[in-house]
Amino acid sequence: MPHRTSIDCEFNPFDPSLTGLLALGVTDDANRSYYAINADVDLRPLLDNAFLVEHVLPQLPVTVRRGATDVSATGVRGPLRRWWRRLRAGRASSIEWDTSHPHFQYVRPARQIADDLEQFFHAPTELIAKYGAQDICRLHSLWGNDWATMPQAVPRYFTDI
Repeated sequence: MPHRTSIDCEFNPFDPSLTGLLALGVTDDANRSYYAINADVDLRPLLDNAFLVEHVLPQLPVTVRRGATDVSATGVRGPLRRWWRRLRAGRASSIEWDTSHPHFQYVRPARQIADDLEQFFHAPTELIAKYGAQDICRLHSLWGNDWATMPQAVPRYFTDI
């Protein structure tokens, strides 16, 4: 009987390539788990996604700097102008790895993540995910989305829960 394994990924929704994969976690019904943060992710574009900046990046070993941006408020008047200035002043302006963060130990190159997952999926596996279409695409991107080169044990399909 195959192991039931859950997967969840964090990613840049505008970058379907491997550099858009931020983090990946899997856990199975035997209480084994694996978590990794992609060292090869392109960090700068993540700042353009408000959800990632507010909810995901604070959990990761990165430092996000906030500051004024060059976005003009020309034509914005009255109370709306004050709101606009506050909004722009708090905008994330730069990001870098924080090597002193306790979760930095999970940062790995994509090639190592692929090798680790090949070992994790050593037995037949039923992959499950909630709204997991992007998750399985991101998993497969570790092997260039090429099923011919992807290890046989890596699930090709998933069950949506």
